[in-house]
Formats: sequence, structure tokens, C-alpha cells
Amino acid sequence: MGRPPILQGDLIYVIEPVPLLDALPVCKTLNSRYHSNPRSEMIPARTMADPKSFLDNLKNLRLVMSVAFEHIQANRNRFAKDANGSQVRQFDRTISQIRILAEQIEKEIDTLEYLIAKRPSSIN
Repeated sequence: MGRPPILQGDLIYVIEPVPLLDALPVCKTLNSRYHSNPRSEMIPARTMADPKSFLDNLKNLRLVMSVAFEHIQANRNRFAKDANGSQVRQFDRTISQIRILAEQIEKEIDTLEYLIAKRPSSIN
């Protein structure tokens, strides 16, 4: 059973139970075979995730970000009050890395939206 909705300002957050994930497509991609290029260097073979796996990964990303966001909201004031200097420096480094990752994700989403918009209208 899900948790009750959380009211914060004008927003209502609803935490939903998460279905079990099929990790097999991800494992197949991560553990894919290797092949040699002409110079005999080993390069991992890249396999494309099928659309369902791709969507599952996006859902997982949304879930992880949602849980992290909830945790930040619940603990930010206490961290700001209780963190020592070393923890604040670690916070600064981590936030910088998160911002870079968020920008990279935004660029990938923009590119994906562009590619989808470019498809023939019969597919959309």
C-alpha cells in the first residue's frame, strides 16, 4: 500500500509503490561480448537497449531522482545546521558533480526530443 500524499505549499507529492524491474536487458548490455578491431585492441561491443528497456531505465532514473529529492527536502535544514566544514566541502563537490550530470542529461533529452520530432509523421 502506498504512502499518503505529502502536501507542501501548492504541491502534492504522491509516493507510489515501484514494480519489480526486469534487469536482464541491462545485464545483457553490460556483460556483452568483446570484439577486436583491426589493431587487435579489445573494445566492448555496444548493444542498443530495446525501447522497453530504455523506458524502464528512464523510469528508474525518475524514481531514483524522486527519492533523492524527497530525502534532500526532509534533511536539508538539519544538514545546513549540523554539517562540519569537511562535510560542507564534500557537499560542494557533490553538488557540482550533480549539476554537471543534470546538464548532460538535459542535453541528451533535448537531442532525443529533436530526433523523435525529426521522424516521419507516420511513426509518431
